[in-house]
Formats: sequence, structure tokens, C-alpha cells
Amino acid sequence: ADGNTAITFAAAGQIDSGLDAGISPGAGDFSVEAWMKTTQTGIKVIAGHWAGGNVTNWWLGISSGKAQCSTRSTSNVVRTRTGTTTVNDGAWHHVVAVRSGTALVLYVNGTAEGSDPGDPGTISPTTNMIVGDFGTSGGFDWLGSVDEFAFYLSALSSTRVTAHYDARLAAPFN
Repeated sequence: ADGNTAITFAAAGQIDSGLDAGISPGAGDFSVEAWMKTTQTGIKVIAGHWAGGNVTNWWLGISSGKAQCSTRSTSNVVRTRTGTTTVNDGAWHHVVAVRSGTALVLYVNGTAEGSDPGDPGTISPTTNMIVGDFGTSGGFDWLGSVDEFAFYLSALSSTRVTAHYDARLAAPFN
């Protein structure tokens, strides 16, 4: 049997988690991670919470071939972090966004690629979390594969992020 549990979005589509306010980070810490593979360009979203327009949200995806995470608070403060590693090369990449206190940190393949020290404020989406896009408006559809997606209402430490990335070397994955 094939042990691959990745989902591949070959056309516009999304998975509605059915989870809304129960996983809203509010003003607290959170982390979102995934293994991703794509050759897309532009802004494309692995997962997020968004209702359209300038409303509170978060998302993790790519922009211009680089990993990107972004938040918009209830007071309309936007915080965005863009990585430096090209990730739209058709290979698997591990991407993690971590909000810890007032910092937003983006990790690519186990390495922090900078942070935004500005306070992202309160993030309280009212829509369901979506995998494969980030809301009801469409246009940011993920075309590619996603595996090991996870959302945490806590901040993963850099040690934990590295351990998750290094787990790819453990049997049976190597």
C-alpha cells in the first residue's frame, strides 16, 4: 500500500475544515505548518481563514515563488513575512508560520527566514479554516500537493520546527 497521505489539488478546489471560532487565535500564539509541493506562480494559499475584503484573517502560502504568511487583525493591521527560498520548484518543502507573542516568524525547511516583530493584534476570523485556498472568494487556489498540514493554538519553538523538518529523515520516509 502507498503510505503517501498527501492531497493533490489538480484544479480549483478546497477542503472546508468546518472549524471556525473554535480555532481562532485571537491575541494568542499560533502555528500553522505543512509540507507543500507546487510549480505555481503568483499568490496561492495552502490554508487560511478569510471572509473576503479587509477583514481579520491569516494565511500560509506562496507569493512570487517564495513561502509567505500573513495576518490581518481586527484593527486592520497587516503583518506579512516572505521567505527567501524558492519553493515553487516542484520539490517538497516544509513551511511553518509561528506567531509567538508579538512576532510572526516564517520557517522554510527548518530554518527561520526572518520575522516581523510588529504586533499582529487580535485575529478572530468568523469563517471556517480552508485548506487549498483561504476563503469564499477564490482566486488564490492551491494547485499542487499538501501533506502533514497542522494548526496549533500555540507557538512551536524553533527546536520543534527543526525536529518536524528533520523527521523526514526517519524511516520509512528515507
